[in-house]
Amino acid sequence: MIRKPQGWTMLIFMAVTFVFSLLANSQGWTAAQGSKHPDTDYLLSLSQPVMAAGKQVIIKYTSASKPYTDETDFLRAAEELSRAFQLPVPLTVGESMDPNRNASLGNPKHSPVQGLNPHQAVVQNTDLYTAKFTQAHSDNMMATLLFVGFADGSTLLSLNAETLQESGLPQLQALQLQWTAALQAEFGIQAQWNVMIQGPLAASMPDTQSLLAYLSATTPVDELARYQDSGSLSVSYHSSLLASEWNTGKEKMNLQVAVHRDSLTHEQRITIATPAISIPY
Repeated sequence: MIRKPQGWTMLIFMAVTFVFSLLANSQGWTAAQGSKHPDTDYLLSLSQPVMAAGKQVIIKYTSASKPYTDETDFLRAAEELSRAFQLPVPLTVGESMDPNRNASLGNPKHSPVQGLNPHQAVVQNTDLYTAKFTQAHSDNMMATLLFVGFADGSTLLSLNAETLQESGLPQLQALQLQWTAALQAEFGIQAQWNVMIQGPLAASMPDTQSLLAYLSATTPVDELARYQDSGSLSVSYHSSLLASEWNTGKEKMNLQVAVHRDSLTHEQRITIATPAISIPY
């Protein structure tokens, strides 16, 4: 029997993931014709002069997936996906794993289930099933597959990988190529990735105006929108050099740059993303 998660953590996590997916699909993330630069490589070159050491790279892919008919079919599909994307762990119905990860799923009160892999979880509430596979690649990179089954039989697939240290970048890039090939083979999809790079603002950029001036001088961009408050600045652009696009209506956004000043340390953190930032900045 799959028990119900309790608390708001799981609901909030799933709501954010689902809303982000709806935006990605309904707003239209598409490939810009004639783009010559792989997005990840281009963002890395763009970030190099403006970020100090210690940056983190995150890639995400979210889309609808194959429908399911019942619990058994969902579990079978989840295991097939875990193997297709090379996160193969034994899938056992039950709850998760070590107490810390159990709490992250909003279910801290139950003991671990015998035979359940510590990097995998399956949970259910009245509206959905979720299967989550997580695999650490040494201490350099973390990869996660999230598969969600809704009450109407539809599903959502989310792939996420992030560097834990800068030395994990080659592994992340290799995994992105591997997952891109798997998406093509499994679904016939030419994946458009959400790519984000985050790190301390370089000393050579004394303020946000210097940063924006540098970007405008070195990158062919059209500014679409700007938001600023006492601690943060976010600017949305369109660049002809980036492949993915987020159709926001009249304009097609595919680059977002944000700077946040820590209220305690006063250090500035920069996030650069295509087509948009989907993590706290």
